[in-house]
Amino acid sequence: MKGKTLSSQSQGLVLSLLNYFQQEKDNGGPLLPLLAVQERVAQALSISLSTITRIQIFCFVSEKHVTIANLNKTLKEKELASISNSSLQRVLPTIGFKYKKDGNRRFLVEQSSIALLRTKCLRSYNDYVNTSSHQIVFMDETWIFSKGTYAKMNSGWHDMK
Repeated sequence: MKGKTLSSQSQGLVLSLLNYFQQEKDNGGPLLPLLAVQERVAQALSISLSTITRIQIFCFVSEKHVTIANLNKTLKEKELASISNSSLQRVLPTIGFKYKKDGNRRFLVEQSSIALLRTKCLRSYNDYVNTSSHQIVFMDETWIFSKGTYAKMNSGWHDMK
């Protein structure tokens, strides 16, 4: 990428990364725990967690291996960053990702401890769903708009039928 000018948005991301790592240097270590991968990326790039999640889901749904080239391509398509593959390769291990080999292919994965925690959470959720007679309700704006409404200040939630 030598000789090419970065867009103003890419320059902003580079400055955000530089500022974040300078803060970590001044702090004498990580600002956030190493296991908080998404939070570290969000803070380092000054972007939201939902943006990071959308990119991860997009790569998962499209059944792509998350490689440096694929990740960099996605970042460029979403106009989040325009950095070289080698720079991205140097940054990712410092924020909680590692490389794994599958045959002759190397690809990027989260640290095993994070994947283990996710698996434990999903298994305990599954066990609870299978053994409990209670209905599980996820409370977010989707549930609010589809299942209930808040009629008056002190009346509480009412199921819509």
